[in-house]
Amino acid sequence: PGITIGSLVAYMLVFWLNGIEINSGTIQASIIISIGNTVEILLGRYLIKRFIKDQDPFKNTHNTFVFLIIALIMCLIGSSFGTYSFHLNGIVDHQDFISEWFMWWIPNVTSVLLFTPFILSWKRKFNLQITRRTIIESLIFLFCMALFIVILRNEALAPTIEKSYPFLIIPFLLWLSFRFNLQTTLTGILITALSAIYITIHGQGPFVLDSNENSILILQIFIGVISITSIILSSTVYERLDAQLTIQKFNETLETKIDERTKALNDEISFRKRAEDKLKVTNRQLRKANVELDNFVYK
Repeated sequence: PGITIGSLVAYMLVFWLNGIEINSGTIQASIIISIGNTVEILLGRYLIKRFIKDQDPFKNTHNTFVFLIIALIMCLIGSSFGTYSFHLNGIVDHQDFISEWFMWWIPNVTSVLLFTPFILSWKRKFNLQITRRTIIESLIFLFCMALFIVILRNEALAPTIEKSYPFLIIPFLLWLSFRFNLQTTLTGILITALSAIYITIHGQGPFVLDSNENSILILQIFIGVISITSIILSSTVYERLDAQLTIQKFNETLETKIDERTKALNDEISFRKRAEDKLKVTNRQLRKANVELDNFVYK
């Protein structure tokens, strides 16, 4: 119900803010879109429970790729419902149906790849460990970002750096993926996405093209690509660290078992040695008794 109501209110606001008259057609379109968004999310939830079967789909690389495929599939529902509702009410022409459907599908996928991992990541338990290494890396990271902003303010370098923004931001996102946890990585992606949206809205940055539709499309593709790339890298690192931790625990358990077995063997050796010593004493006593018995019989 929350998804349905939220979608309905959102699209009614879209119609109103864009100067489209609120009538039976726009209300019908909003209802169809809301139903499509609800079915879309329910399908995604079913597919995740069916093929991932984990509360956290970003623990390993395999589940992350499955999540990506599910996002691509589930968003077909919402984009199809939305485009059909616009076409049914005369908002979209027949010849623009495919392009409008694609323009609807891309933002749906981008929103799923951006916000869903961010929300789910903060449900994951994590220990905030502030060490000397993390402090130094954080300071270096902030220094690099400050240097990047200073270069952007240079009139001679700003145009080139501005156009190179999508390429220059990737190393920083890789840094977050390899050196920090998933929550920090996705927070960095969200900040990057919001920053890119902000500068594009103000007519700046590399995503400003000849039309608003193309600008929005390339911006959303950029956000979706950096999001899924960073999530896959972070999942790979998490999976590797988890495997290392498992091996480390196995080695510790193995060492403990070896120590216990060694102690047991030493105890057994000590027991056998004491038994042998006792047996030697008994044999000496027995030989002495035999000699005395022989002497007694001889006498």
